[in-house]
Amino acid sequence: VAASAALAAASAAPPAASAVAALPLFEPRSGFAQLARNEQDGWRALAALWGLEPGDGEACAAARLQQLQCFRGSGNLALLRQLDRPALLTLRDAANRPAYALLTGLSADAARLRVGSGEQRIALADLDAAWRGEYATLWRSPPGYAELIVDGSAGPAAQWVGDRLARLPGAPASAGLRSRVTAFQSAQGLKADGLAGPVTLMQLNRAAGIDEPRLQTPR
Repeated sequence: VAASAALAAASAAPPAASAVAALPLFEPRSGFAQLARNEQDGWRALAALWGLEPGDGEACAAARLQQLQCFRGSGNLALLRQLDRPALLTLRDAANRPAYALLTGLSADAARLRVGSGEQRIALADLDAAWRGEYATLWRSPPGYAELIVDGSAGPAAQWVGDRLARLPGAPASAGLRSRVTAFQSAQGLKADGLAGPVTLMQLNRAAGIDEPRLQTPR
């Protein structure tokens, strides 16, 4: 009986691919009024997904107290899929005025946005028209992290990077740190410069199984 009930529940549950489709549709032309106009409000919404409660304070300052770093970048949806983490997107209306939406999920043809206290979906074509690649996110930094990690760096952050790289399948055992970082970047489709900056470290966190919020994606 229990097995039959579990099977019935599983059959009744909507497939993950339809979860985004079931959300209300966000239409950029009419929906900008719902978006945060204050960037700090967007940062605070992002921080909440990481379990931070900055209140009315500055979200990045609260993040640093928890060994988290704020990061601003420019890219495309392929990069955001690769980074696989919630991101604060800067959207722009027809008058080039910015507004901020929290990206929480991606499917093949739609994105999931946190708008106010709820979530909505937006077609990727509509998102592409309103988004010029500006994004921001949070990431968990290695112990003692202060700046770019390069070959010859000393301290706990460089040690952490070296240890994590050494644990990855196929990692060269005797190569220097820069060679190992370069090999990892090449495998991840990143710019292979051997410099362990935030994007490289985000991907290393993901490869190492570091606990961080992830985008919701269909399974």
